[in-house]
Parts: sequence; C-alpha cells; structure tokens
Amino acid sequence: MSQTTSQFESAISRLEQQAEELIHKDTDLLTVVRGFDFSETTVYEVGKTEWNAHYSYESMVQAFYCKELAGFTTTELHDYLATAERASTLGFDPDHFAGDKAAPARTTLGRAWRDRFPNRLQAFIRTSAECILAVAHEMGNPLGLRALTPEDKSDLSNRSEQRYVTGKAKDVTEALCQIVFPAIDLDRPDDGTRYDST
Repeated sequence: MSQTTSQFESAISRLEQQAEELIHKDTDLLTVVRGFDFSETTVYEVGKTEWNAHYSYESMVQAFYCKELAGFTTTELHDYLATAERASTLGFDPDHFAGDKAAPARTTLGRAWRDRFPNRLQAFIRTSAECILAVAHEMGNPLGLRALTPEDKSDLSNRSEQRYVTGKAKDVTEALCQIVFPAIDLDRPDDGTRYDST
C-alpha cells in the first residue's frame, strides 16, 4: 500500500463500501458520484472550510470525481457538464451561468483544481477514484474503462508506423534470444568437432 493510500485508508474504505452498494453492472457515472457521502471524510471537510468560491464546493468535488473516474481532461469534463441535466444532477444551477452555459467554464474548473483544492484533497480524489474504479470493474461495470473506446490512429504516417513495428520486432527478437534460445537443446556435444567443409 502506498503512503498516499495509507494516509486516507479509513476514508477510502468508507467510499469503497459506498461504491459496492451503489455500483451495479449498468450504473452510470453521475449516479455513482451523486451517491457518495463525504460527511465523515476529514480531508473533504477541511477543504470545505477553506472554500470561498462562487460555486458549490460539493458540486465541484463531484465534478472532479467525474473527471477522475471517467478519465476526462478538464476540457472533456467541461464538455460533459455542458448538458444542463448533467450539471444540475451534480448540483450546479444553470441559471447562475451566462447565456447557454450550464456549468462553470473550462478555465474555472482548471483554476479550482490547481488553485483552490488543497493538495491533500487532490491526492485523495485521485487515490480514491482508482479504488472506486477497481470496485466498479469487480462488479462488471465498465466505468472508467477508457481502453474500450478505440483510438483513432489514422493520423500516423507510414514512417512512424514502420518505426514502431521495427522497434517491436527488435524487442521480440531480444526476448527470444534471452528466453527461448537457451532453452533449446539440440543434443550436440559440448566438445564436438566442427568442420569447415560442412
């Protein structure tokens, strides 16, 4: 167990228990995040007392859990929360935002994470999100499985592709030389005579 994990062990185990109760095979991201109770989490409460921003602290924490659990970038999180229904599910009031916006701006989200969330809270969110993902995957829920979406590799040039293949071929050849070849026994004597004519 890492030092960061052991630091938050009791709070993380509480969240894991909540996750086991909340997460089923088809539970979506917002249902999971909205279901967490942070009231007994010290690092959450300390951050809450220091919070003096315009937006709800709980909503921002839940938004960043969405970010960590889904593997979003800040821009992707902003796009995800752009739907009024999603934003209001997390507690954001779409009436507080200018124009057709439903959630804080991308820069506001970035500043909140970098400047307003204490380092301990950031570490707690990251660490607990990984543990929650493990619970979700044990339950058969694909929450956070970013590998399921295929990457678009059409922009790779032939040269880059060839370099990648050549590098992998070298790795495989080296592995064969170290693992397979020493294990092959050709039944030749160690002190056999070798003739140049054969």
